[in-house]
Amino acid sequence: MSEPFLAKSNGTSLGAHTADVLKAVAVLNKVYESHYPEGWWIALKYAALIHDCGKIDPDFQRKLKKGKNLPSIPHSLFSLFFIQTKHLPVIEENKPMCHYIISAVAFHHWREYFPDLLLGGRAVEISEKAAKCREDKYFWAERVEQLQNELNNVAKKYDLTPEVIGLNEVL
Repeated sequence: MSEPFLAKSNGTSLGAHTADVLKAVAVLNKVYESHYPEGWWIALKYAALIHDCGKIDPDFQRKLKKGKNLPSIPHSLFSLFFIQTKHLPVIEENKPMCHYIISAVAFHHWREYFPDLLLGGRAVEISEKAAKCREDKYFWAERVEQLQNELNNVAKKYDLTPEVIGLNEVL
């Protein structure tokens, strides 16, 4: 069996970190439940579940293990490559929540260079990463399967569909 994916350089696993974030959402829900509609809380739980999926990138894992700053697109943007939007919820009079969830995931760590990375001179970096994912589809499928296994129990604990995690071949 493979080592669990790391979320933090202190050795915190991605599964433990995700469970902690979902626990924090549950606490916020208890305190502020009446302030926001139920659909908002469901969307927030899904964003919490999938916000760090991009950390399965081997470059990111090496960075955490060895402290090296290896070139890579930000994990928050790379996380979008591992979201099966067809499994995201439809809430509030059939309005899809996926746009809100995807935005929350992509921009949960805003960086000043994001506009250039997404729209400017560095936009090619994301296209190149996507092309590598397509070329190495089986490699990434194995990593995604491991991620699904690591997050399956926590997803079910919070009544979330674990199938939302998967290689987004369209993107």
